[in-house]
Amino acid sequence: MRSGTYHLGPGSAELRVRTRREGLAARAGHDLVLVVTDWQAQLVLGAQPSLEVTADGGSLEVRSGTGGVRPLSDRDRRDIGRNIDGKVLRGAGIAYRASAVHADGDTLRFEGTLRIGDVARPADLAVRVGDDGRFSGRHELRQTDFAITPFSGLMGALKLRDEVTIEAEGALPE
Repeated sequence: MRSGTYHLGPGSAELRVRTRREGLAARAGHDLVLVVTDWQAQLVLGAQPSLEVTADGGSLEVRSGTGGVRPLSDRDRRDIGRNIDGKVLRGAGIAYRASAVHADGDTLRFEGTLRIGDVARPADLAVRVGDDGRFSGRHELRQTDFAITPFSGLMGALKLRDEVTIEAEGALPE
């Protein structure tokens, strides 16, 4: 991995959130892949490595939904976006700051803090980086750890699982 400062965002990488459904009416809902459309990151590799990421929780858009009684409509997608911003995240900002970065072969290990709204929790991330600069990483978190109540509908018979998966995939800029 080359030393240097890398600026990342939607043009060079994709930041996704995967949700899964549960409950008595789970068959009616969809497992979702959401894309964060407004985010930025600065990765510094070298003598003083660091990583800082900020994301606008209101910029999550539905990429796809699997399962469900019927396919997602454009209206469903808009409603989901409004519910995420208004009822789930309630306009909360999202930020990650690594306090330590360690290289372990083709993997960067970040020790840091994830903040969603007013709640901050330790979060260690592992990101694999190939010789060609392509990278990918995943992190699972529990919404309730960040004072977020997982979305539910149909009087609680359909709800999202507490655990969601955050994924990042892209390429380090030349």
